[in-house]
Amino acid sequence: MREWVEQTVCRITSLQPNHVLEIGCGTGLLLFRIAPHCQQYWGIDFSKIALNAIRQYIATPGHELPHVSLFQRTADNFEGIPSACFDVLILNSVSQHFPDIAYLFQVIEGMIHAAQPGGVLFIGDVRSLPLLKLFHLSVQLYQAPTSLSIPQLRQRVQRHLDKENEVVISPEFFLALQQYFPQITHIQILPKRGCFQNELTRFRYDVMLYMAPHLPSVPPITWIDWQKRPLTVQAIRQKLQKESPDFLGIQRIANARLMKDIRASELLTHHNIKTVGELRTLLDNIVPLQGIDPEDLWALSDDLPYQVDMNWANADPEGLYDVLFIKYEQQNQPQVKQRLYAFPTQPLENKPYTTYAHNPLRVGEQHKFIPQLREYLHEQLPDYMIPSTFILVDKFPFTPNGKIDRKALPLPDRTRPELETAYVQPHSELETTLCKLWAELLDMEYVGIYDDFFELGGDSLTATRLVSYLRSAFGVELSISDVFDAHNIATLAAHIENIFIEEIESLSEEEAQQLAFSV
Repeated sequence: MREWVEQTVCRITSLQPNHVLEIGCGTGLLLFRIAPHCQQYWGIDFSKIALNAIRQYIATPGHELPHVSLFQRTADNFEGIPSACFDVLILNSVSQHFPDIAYLFQVIEGMIHAAQPGGVLFIGDVRSLPLLKLFHLSVQLYQAPTSLSIPQLRQRVQRHLDKENEVVISPEFFLALQQYFPQITHIQILPKRGCFQNELTRFRYDVMLYMAPHLPSVPPITWIDWQKRPLTVQAIRQKLQKESPDFLGIQRIANARLMKDIRASELLTHHNIKTVGELRTLLDNIVPLQGIDPEDLWALSDDLPYQVDMNWANADPEGLYDVLFIKYEQQNQPQVKQRLYAFPTQPLENKPYTTYAHNPLRVGEQHKFIPQLREYLHEQLPDYMIPSTFILVDKFPFTPNGKIDRKALPLPDRTRPELETAYVQPHSELETTLCKLWAELLDMEYVGIYDDFFELGGDSLTATRLVSYLRSAFGVELSISDVFDAHNIATLAAHIENIFIEEIESLSEEEAQQLAFSV
């Protein structure tokens, strides 16, 4: 955490801020470190408690910051904020909590209006959409027990992808902003700095949007394609030392921070692995993929006369990035002083900016819609006619003949579906046994004791198998109608317990004694 804060502050202070507007200042994590070096600092947050904590701190002797102004409001409220007033505007580790990408677009529009000519918007800790699946694979692989099957691991990853409730953004969104805001003259999209490997350094990035009055010309740069010529850090160092070029550009470098996750993804696709334990063993013993940690390239500037710039604007699912080395003696020239350089980028498609982000509102709509649909069907149809699984798709796939292509439809996720009933774990040994039995029959990871049999996908055939299993396991005679009437495990367990009690009460004294001795 300390490294994350220090690196973020270092990146912002390199912009030499004097008049700062921070949206989402919280309890002052960045404010207390940056404001003492500024002439003016405005902090905005919707939390009154957080702002009061800052006010209390800066009111204590020795910590006064009279040039700091605090305002309680939402991020999109720019009422009373002067235009063209601030040279650095900060939105750090906030964008993922916005309702959708349209809200972020609105906030950026307000920030641009408040920025001075030549000002910079710093948008930090942005979650990467191209790496979203890799992120969830990394998390689920770390959390999964060794006995978990690979199909179950895939289901967990897909389930978390489907339930992602934060705004996750492709770097291309920020490149596309120039189509809407011509004031933006240059864009930097950078990997997070840091030596520790965690979600922030692997799956998030920082963005700087420059409102420079003009862009100076840049000398032509010949770029090395790292995918065709995979230089090591040592080889790059030697090239800089021996050839001493004014500029050295390398593009499409494999990100070493992601190599293990990428390898895991490849193994899941191309190898016959049965369990998570087997996958971990293979990952530990296999030759790692080649790549370079961005921090190792930044570190070259510590003892070589080169400034290091990077670019992570590539919307690549493997997280490739570009690097540019600029010889320090070039910094006396105007075109190098601003550190604004053009990196190779692919032309953007002409599409709405909303397509560059994950929409968490759709997840919320799905959570509400499926239970509502199931409730409506309960009112119209008998239980056995109601589908056990609902899948939302953006559009139906069609065959060349214009019919729905059933083979191209997504397969049902056999994890516990969206239910109005909250998950409740079993309490007794009988409920635990029944939960395991239901999960096995219904091909699910787990079920709750109040989950509805039909909503989980149960039908008359499954009920028949369940009755047979219960007869073998407990010697209890149930009918299919008993299962249908019970609907859930809690009720069924109570019904079975009543049968046991009735059988015990019907025993003679001699039979009861024999049963007691056998137990």
